[in-house]
Amino acid sequence: MEVGRVLRGVPGFDRTGRNWTADEEKLLGEVPDGEIARRTGRTVGAVRLYRQRRGIAPPGSEARRPWTKHEDALLGTMTDKELAQRINRTLQSVQSRRSDKGVKAFVRPSHGPWTKAEDALLGQHTDREVARRLGRTIHAVQWRRQRLNIESTKPSHRWTDREVALLGKTRDYEVAHRLKRDAKEVSRKWQVLGIPSAKPLRPWTPKEIKWLGRKSDADVARRIGRKSSDVAFQRRKLGLAAFGPSKRPWPASEEKLLGTISDSRLAKRLKRSLNAVRLRRAQLRIAMFGQKRFRPRRSRRRVKRSNVRKH
Repeated sequence: MEVGRVLRGVPGFDRTGRNWTADEEKLLGEVPDGEIARRTGRTVGAVRLYRQRRGIAPPGSEARRPWTKHEDALLGTMTDKELAQRINRTLQSVQSRRSDKGVKAFVRPSHGPWTKAEDALLGQHTDREVARRLGRTIHAVQWRRQRLNIESTKPSHRWTDREVALLGKTRDYEVAHRLKRDAKEVSRKWQVLGIPSAKPLRPWTPKEIKWLGRKSDADVARRIGRKSSDVAFQRRKLGLAAFGPSKRPWPASEEKLLGTISDSRLAKRLKRSLNAVRLRRAQLRIAMFGQKRFRPRRSRRRVKRSNVRKH
C-alpha cells in the first residue's frame, strides 16, 4: 500500500506537521530512510518521497551527483524513461527533478496515416530504428510492417510458409509452443493476415470429466476423442493430479478412514497431500467429515439470500 502511494506521488501522513529543517535535509541519502523516520518522527514513506523529490539517491547506491544545466534543459524533451537511460539516472530521480522544476511531461505527438516514404523504411532497418527515425512507437511499426506482410530484418524472426500454414489450425499457445514463439506474436500474426481463429472446443461433459486423473492424459484423450494437451489443461484447471505409476496406491485400510475425520488431519496421519486426500474421497464419492451426503466441490460464488425475513 505504501509503495503504491509513493509511486503515485501521494505524500504520506506527516505526524510532525512541520516543514523539513536544514539539519534534517542533510540526513537524506546519508542515513537510511527508516533511521531518519525514527529520528524525525515521520513515516518511512514520507521520508522516501521527500528524498526522491529532491533527486537524492538512497544510501549505498551509486555516487550522487548534482544536476547540471545541460541535464535540466533535457527535461520534458523526451520521456522520463528515455532521459533516465540517456543520462544514467534513475526514473524516480528524473520524475522528481522534472516535478520540482515545474516542467510538463513529454507527450509524444500523434501521427497521421502512414506515408509511402514511411512504408519504404519498413523491413530495411530494425523496427526500433524505424520507430526512432519516424518518432512512432515500436509497436506501431511492428503492426504496420506485419500488416503489409513485410519481413523483419532479423532472419530468426521471419515467418516461413510452413509456420503460417499452422495459424488458425489450433489454439495460439499450442502453435507458440511448437514454433518456440510468443503466444501474443502468434495471435497478432493471424489477425494481421486475416486468418480465422481456431474453432472453440466443445464443452466438457460430466462423463468426460470423470476420466480425468484416472488414466494417463494420452489414454483419456484417445477414449474421449480429444487432444492430449486439452485433456491436461482441463485436468489442471480442475486441480486434479496426473495419473502415473509414481502415485502411491490407496489400500483398503486407508480408504476406510476417508470421511471419518477432517481431510487435513487424515493427510497428516497418512503422510499424503491434502489434495490427494480430497481427490480420492471425491473419486469414491464419500461425504466430507461432518456432512451426511457427498457434495461435489464448486467454485466460490456469492449467493444472495432469498430467505431473509422481512421486517
